[in-house]
Amino acid sequence: MRKSILGPILGLFVVAGSLVVAAPASAFTLHNFATNFCLGVAAANKNPGAALVVWPCDGTDNQQWSGTLTEGAGYSKFFTSVTANRLLAVTNGKVNNGSPIIDQTETGSGDQFWEPVPIGRDFNGNACFYFRNFGGDGTKVMGVSGGNRNKGTAVIIWDLFLDANGLPDWMGHPDQFWCAY
Repeated sequence: MRKSILGPILGLFVVAGSLVVAAPASAFTLHNFATNFCLGVAAANKNPGAALVVWPCDGTDNQQWSGTLTEGAGYSKFFTSVTANRLLAVTNGKVNNGSPIIDQTETGSGDQFWEPVPIGRDFNGNACFYFRNFGGDGTKVMGVSGGNRNKGTAVIIWDLFLDANGLPDWMGHPDQFWCAY
C-alpha cells in the first residue's frame, strides 16, 4: 500500500491500483472538504427546483442522501430524503459552468446522473469523492460556488480543476471534493 500525495496534507489515502470504496448502507450526508459543511436542500424546501447549498451539518432530512457510491458502478442518481422522488440535478438541464445544482423531480435526463469518482479517505476514514455529471461533455463536477467557505453558499456545476500534473486539484479547489458520512 502506498499513500497518495493527498495523505500528508488532507489525510486522504489511496491504494495503488484500484480503489474500492464502499458507501454507507443507508442514507448518508455529503460533507464538503473545503467548508466542512453538508450538502443540503436550502431551507428544507420541498418544492421541485429548490437550490442546494452547503450548511452546518445538523442531521436533518434535507441533508440526507441515498444513491450508489461504489467505484465502477458508473453513473447513479442521488435522492434526497426531504422528498421521495427528488434528486440532484442541474437547473434546466443546462450543464454549463456556474449552473446551480437543485433538487428536481426525476425526468431521466443526463443532468440527473452523477458518477462518484473516489479519491480516497479523510482523517476519519470516510470515503471521499468528486461527483462528475453525465450531462454535457461529462467533464463538469459538483462544487461550492467560488470556493466560498460560508454557510448558505450555492452548490454549482463547474469544470473539474486539474493541477499541473493533470490530477484533480485538491489543494487549490477542495470545494469540489465531498466525503460521505
